[in-house]
Amino acid sequence: MLQMEGGWASTDKIEVGKAELNALGFFKTVTVDTPPVPGRDDLIDVNYRVEEQLNGTLNFNIGYAGGQGMILGASVSQNNFLGTGDRMSLSVNKTDTQQSYNFSFTDPFYTIHGVSRGFNLFYRETDFNKLSTVSDYQTNTKGANVTFGYPISRYQRAGMSLGYSNTVMFEGTTIPAEITDFLDTEGSRFDEYTVGFNWRYSSLNHGMFPTEGIEQRVSLSAAVPGSDLTSYKLSYRSNYYFPLASEWSVRLRTELGYGNGYGDIKRLPFFKNFRAGGLGSVRGYRTNSLGPRGLPEYRVQPLVQTNSNGSVVYETDNLGRPVVDASAPSVVYVADADGAAEAVSNSSRYKPVYATDSSGSVVSAPSFLETPRAIGGNILTEASLELIFPIPFVEDRSSVRTVAFFDAGNTFTDQCYTPSDSDLPSLTSHPYCDDGIDLGELRYSTGLGVTWVTAIGPLTFVYSIPIKDQRGDRTEGFEFSLGQSF
Repeated sequence: MLQMEGGWASTDKIEVGKAELNALGFFKTVTVDTPPVPGRDDLIDVNYRVEEQLNGTLNFNIGYAGGQGMILGASVSQNNFLGTGDRMSLSVNKTDTQQSYNFSFTDPFYTIHGVSRGFNLFYRETDFNKLSTVSDYQTNTKGANVTFGYPISRYQRAGMSLGYSNTVMFEGTTIPAEITDFLDTEGSRFDEYTVGFNWRYSSLNHGMFPTEGIEQRVSLSAAVPGSDLTSYKLSYRSNYYFPLASEWSVRLRTELGYGNGYGDIKRLPFFKNFRAGGLGSVRGYRTNSLGPRGLPEYRVQPLVQTNSNGSVVYETDNLGRPVVDASAPSVVYVADADGAAEAVSNSSRYKPVYATDSSGSVVSAPSFLETPRAIGGNILTEASLELIFPIPFVEDRSSVRTVAFFDAGNTFTDQCYTPSDSDLPSLTSHPYCDDGIDLGELRYSTGLGVTWVTAIGPLTFVYSIPIKDQRGDRTEGFEFSLGQSF
């Protein structure tokens, strides 16, 4: 509250108090009135009236989220602990891909000058074996960190964090060459000591469903020398809300990121890559499915010739009929658009004509044993345009938000893994990865979404139509999630 009791009344300070209460996210509505004090012509009362919304929960939850599957969890959390404004959370959660235990406590006003302090303890097991869109591996991570936040102005805060984590990694059954090479070089157990810095500017008019204002975040996290893996990640996120008319507004979201290794580490560890796709990212594509894909295990196969129509060329007799040879393979291989060997049935056992190079040697290519899966990249670029509009026939619109959206984005890398198999000279570049940012590889989608704040968390439904999706993309028209808002 900028308006102090007994001070000169200021309309601006009174309205700032209302905006600050809204920004806390503790209340559905905040109103203020300034009636005159009875019998005095030089005094007014300043009365704020608030309608609280759910800030604390004690839940045993069952739910579902796209890209994670079933969610089972138990949690106790309070964003306004005992009315102090402190935030406390203790949770146990299990999904198809992750099991986590977490305790956190934050005092937003650790000092009277608004310096915040927080603690966090966590243990997390991540296993992508059941997620068909992501390269298969498992990590077990435990650690702790402490954070401090410092107010710069009414709208700005800076923060820093210090942390420690221990990660143990396990190979999956469909592990790509990038992961195998990383584990062979760096091992499977890592201790990291991290330091982080962040800056936030926020003039949003509400903590849950803002309709006006600007939010910008810049963060840098790095594993310092002495860590087993020295790397850093820099990210930027912004939200701009522009009111159009009563209950109508426009939101512009931007998210950018870059990470890399330093010292003895030449690239960002793959399990720290940025990922894109799904709710909160590029909707209409499965969670974490976009971006460079890993190089799957492969076998070398000889290629056969094809004609102008792409059909396999077989040896013929003097009447032009394909020659049948019992020793001919039942499956032959042609080169696909990515330069890999694609299987073609030869159940009739025709004798194929093999492709040869200028020296007369048979041309070969890799036949991948699994479908390539996304591995993410060290570069992230995303943007969204949303039209926020009221849903008809709903009286309490403070708990419901509907949007029409247009999303764009993808992840990229500036350091594709280079195959080094000397037995396969033709595979000199990664068939599922290109270095650098290619705007032609951006993915787009449009659709409608609704979020409803229920007693057990935000419930989100989204229907998306992918635009410019390409071969190999994992698209998803309908998505819903309990406990995540967009």
